[in-house]
Amino acid sequence: MRLQRGQQPMNIRDLHDEFTADRAAAERAYYGKYLTLEGVSIRTGESQYGTPVVDVSDVPGGPHLAIFVLPFDHRIKESFRLVRSVPLGVPVTVKGECRVFSEDGTVLVIKECELLTP
Repeated sequence: MRLQRGQQPMNIRDLHDEFTADRAAAERAYYGKYLTLEGVSIRTGESQYGTPVVDVSDVPGGPHLAIFVLPFDHRIKESFRLVRSVPLGVPVTVKGECRVFSEDGTVLVIKECELLTP
């Protein structure tokens, strides 16, 4: 899947700021919805749960704002191959389901991510 002409991904900082400003409103607006999001890769690999992830910020080397979790069902090998191919410090665009904002209010978790770029 590619972005449709004229469609702009939402910057991960903008979504994170909405959750920080009013968590309840952001949960009502975004939880369970599939969003097209863009962030900058700051770490790739395996999460503490064994899932393939790309951790993102809004700037290279910036604060950890979100985790883009790729599918970990029968597609897990392909997902790990994809995350290993993502260089650090580059824009990453995904389409995924907004699922969790950490209890400490610091990190968004976006699951079932389809890697659109790079």
